[in-house]
Amino acid sequence: MNKWIDLSMPISTNHVRWQSAVEKKGNFEQGDLFEATQLQVSCHAFTHMDALSHIQKGAYNILDIAPEVFIGEFHVLDLADMITDNFAITAEVLAGIWPATQKYRKFIFKTCWDSHYSYNSKAFWGNSPYITDDGAAYLATKDIEIIAFDFPQDYPIRGWLTGTMEKPLSKHVTHHHLLMKGVTLVEYICNTDKIISSEIDALMIPIAIENTDGAPCRVLIKNKPDHADGMDYALIAKTLIEHLGGKENITALTHCATRIRVVPNDEEKINKAQIEKIASVKGLFSMTRQYQIIFGVGVVNKVYNALLAQLNEN
Repeated sequence: MNKWIDLSMPISTNHVRWQSAVEKKGNFEQGDLFEATQLQVSCHAFTHMDALSHIQKGAYNILDIAPEVFIGEFHVLDLADMITDNFAITAEVLAGIWPATQKYRKFIFKTCWDSHYSYNSKAFWGNSPYITDDGAAYLATKDIEIIAFDFPQDYPIRGWLTGTMEKPLSKHVTHHHLLMKGVTLVEYICNTDKIISSEIDALMIPIAIENTDGAPCRVLIKNKPDHADGMDYALIAKTLIEHLGGKENITALTHCATRIRVVPNDEEKINKAQIEKIASVKGLFSMTRQYQIIFGVGVVNKVYNALLAQLNEN
């Protein structure tokens, strides 16, 4: 639960969208004292942060954004169970997942889009979900200071596939409605399937470059216990894995509306009595080698996400 998780899309030289150059000066084998890598990359490629000067002449630059904006507690806007190809994220969709409390000013989307397609594929960009105009207008009514996206959030972004750039700016809805009013945008994060809590601690640190309208950004997060219902889902998942016989004993994991469904390698390793003692477990039964652990509506999704995160850890 306390590990830092990297949500940054790494800069590379073989990306399907961006042309970047990495050149090494010096060579140890030739007797040089140092090797030093030089990098040429757009400030708006890979995971990056936008400043208002990206869309408005004379506006503030990346170094004018206070660290307090991009460091702190973020609320997770979880759409992972809803997302499909070209899914339109409307005002209605956002209202359905918006937190009841108004204490949050920092937000991060969790669509797990890079688990649908590799971010180094054309399908990732061409089939992505997107924020609609009324969705961006809805976000603009909230008191947001920073918001991070794990998908290409403006529909015209996919225009690079055909070499087009749609005008006017209003078509680029999050830039038009949010960045224009001073909301900091962090674009193209990934690995959000590692987020297992509704609140996270995050560091979204842009490279300090003078007089730039954006900067490559390192995004690191820590999951937090879900305090709203008093449950520590990471601990529940850890305990459940232990009493299921360990990671290596789980061959299949799915869930329905109320139950976690597990197929084990060795049923003898499952400790049914201890599983039934785990917080929020409402029942356990098995049939044809599949074990069904009842958690109930709402809770089961959080337990499942926590299980996936821990099973995917090295």
